[in-house]
Amino acid sequence: MNAPYVMINGVPYSPRHPKVLALAKVDQLVEVAAVNMPKPKPAKRIRQSQKPKLNKLELEYQVVLVNTAGVETETIVAQGMRFELGTGIWYRPDFTCIIDGRFTCIEVKGPHAFRGGFENLKVAARTYHWMQWILVWKIIGEWRSQTILP
Repeated sequence: MNAPYVMINGVPYSPRHPKVLALAKVDQLVEVAAVNMPKPKPAKRIRQSQKPKLNKLELEYQVVLVNTAGVETETIVAQGMRFELGTGIWYRPDFTCIIDGRFTCIEVKGPHAFRGGFENLKVAARTYHWMQWILVWKIIGEWRSQTILP
């Protein structure tokens, strides 16, 4: 029992039970105990996650991206923007930044990504065709990229 209760002769009752209310009126309560009452947690006003946003491969590419010519490093945002592809369908690229004056979204895929995230990337590239969309992957220690056409 997690809620407070009243013990009467070793039997727990709800504080609103008629037997408890009757005894309370006549001052015959023998034993009152609140057992298993959890301490209230302090309320959080803002939900904040402390989990890392990027996986190992994405962190590795972020270093490459920062050192790439033409990238405005102060505009690099890791998983900070999301794009609506349809009603209730959202896509969040791994990086958004400005490269050579053009708003760019970059998706990093691992070596075993064959299907799954590519469809959303293609739909996003077609829906938001004024942006540049780039797919990046790593093969044998070398980074490769492909611009996704609208």
